[in-house]
Amino acid sequence: MSTSVTSLSVSCALACAARAQTASTAPPSLYDLGHTQRRAGLSAEAKETFSRLLEADPSSGGALEGLTLSCLSRREYDEALGYARRWDQKKPDSAYVLGLEERALRGLRREDEALDISRRIVTLEPCDARLQRRVDDGMRERRG
Repeated sequence: MSTSVTSLSVSCALACAARAQTASTAPPSLYDLGHTQRRAGLSAEAKETFSRLLEADPSSGGALEGLTLSCLSRREYDEALGYARRWDQKKPDSAYVLGLEERALRGLRREDEALDISRRIVTLEPCDARLQRRVDDGMRERRG
């Protein structure tokens, strides 16, 4: 990506974050800025922003979420899995967190582990028919 396109994208991301804060005179939070950058396709910048947030607050679930999502966008699945697992320790039994962990495992082609995570999610979200079908299909494949 050219420097001028990157600069324009960063400017757009900052403008969007600032607009989201119109009710407040405070600058956008690192969390909001990181997600704005990520949605604008600036995953490297978002990852840096979420890293700064985690450094400022090592217990921040929002930083771990942002780092997981940024790493998934960058296909850095090992790193995404590490952040997702750290977040899972802080927020156990969250279907959302487990879903991010599952995505990282699938990116790493660790299908059996991803299927095990999917089964955990089904116990937490028993009404998710789409996920139940995926687990059923995975179990059939596993049996051969």
